[in-house]
Amino acid sequence: MADAVLIIAGPTGAGKTEVALSLVKKIKAEIISADSRQLYRGMDIGTDKVPRKVRDKFPHHLIDIASPDEVFTAADFKKRAEALIERLQREDKLPIVCGGTGLYIRALTCGIFPGPGRDEKLRSRLKSRIKKEGLLSLYNQLKRVDPEASKRIHPNDEVRIIRALEVWYKTQIPISHHQRERTSPPSWRVVKIGLCWRERGTLYKIIEERVDRMVERGLVEEVKKLLDKGYRE
Repeated sequence: MADAVLIIAGPTGAGKTEVALSLVKKIKAEIISADSRQLYRGMDIGTDKVPRKVRDKFPHHLIDIASPDEVFTAADFKKRAEALIERLQREDKLPIVCGGTGLYIRALTCGIFPGPGRDEKLRSRLKSRIKKEGLLSLYNQLKRVDPEASKRIHPNDEVRIIRALEVWYKTQIPISHHQRERTSPPSWRVVKIGLCWRERGTLYKIIEERVDRMVERGLVEEVKKLLDKGYRE
């Protein structure tokens, strides 16, 4: 156990949290969230966070660590998660990385490429283009400058399309080429559990029921509070 890391991944509604909690109740382990939304404060209902009383009893890390307007990158996650993993391993506890943000999990297990940092002015221009031309216009540009990356990025994935074009504009080198120069993966023994449902209809029903429960718990009011505080994106 001393050098192992367990990763539980899968789509929304697959049961990742339930599996992770069932494990920490039985073995010496703690959970590291790999969810790019649950790290933000004030989004408890909308991101379906584990209740505070459960987190107090069974430690969860990287939840409620940033304000909604703070930038938290995959590199930030990697740095924070690695420090937690090393500490937990020293304490002879199994780190359980649990979440559905694939970018975070890939950064942790495969490393990240030493590409350019965020350029807020460039991102603002790209977002303005999306409003005027539509996201498909940027995706078609990505297909021209980096066909390899476009095959891996969904046409509706605004975040990854913007990042890929940002790297292209900053370096004139496709992001797919940069990604071949990823930093070395960690030396830990990684065990991955991927959860999925064979029937998509079953998964969709679970998600729909979850959304209904969120609304009943006060999702609309939570969003209004965030808007009242000035958070728009």
